[in-house]
Amino acid sequence: MLNDLPTTSFSAPHGPFEGTTNPLMSMLGFLSAAVSPDIAASAAQAAMKSLLHAKNNSDNMNVETDDNTKEPNTDDLKIASTSALSAAVLKAQLLSLQEEREMEKLVIKLIELQMQKIQLKLSNFRTLEKLLDEEHKKVGNYLLMFC
Repeated sequence: MLNDLPTTSFSAPHGPFEGTTNPLMSMLGFLSAAVSPDIAASAAQAAMKSLLHAKNNSDNMNVETDDNTKEPNTDDLKIASTSALSAAVLKAQLLSLQEEREMEKLVIKLIELQMQKIQLKLSNFRTLEKLLDEEHKKVGNYLLMFC
């Protein structure tokens, strides 16, 4: 079934299927390099569940081939790939939300630290201003004493 695909030269960048002539394997290599291992595992698990579910519910899922190996039919592969992609999308969305929350926490912490830094600088400027006022009064008193 997979061998029936046209043989054009596709290649996934830097993957185990680099330079393969099968576009499906090339796309698989590209996608596996593009997603995190957690997302790929979730997608594979959803695809396996879908295939097992289809196998249990369908009597005509497996077709005998010449060498007595069994391959799933096209409809079952479509269902499995759809469920795998939907699981990968869901997992990616969850990871995205988690990353977004983490970034928000870090931005809030950064803002708080910047505010503390500004408050310390203001405190130092107030102290410096008091010292300058005292020096100004002392200099004024010395001038009054000598004039």
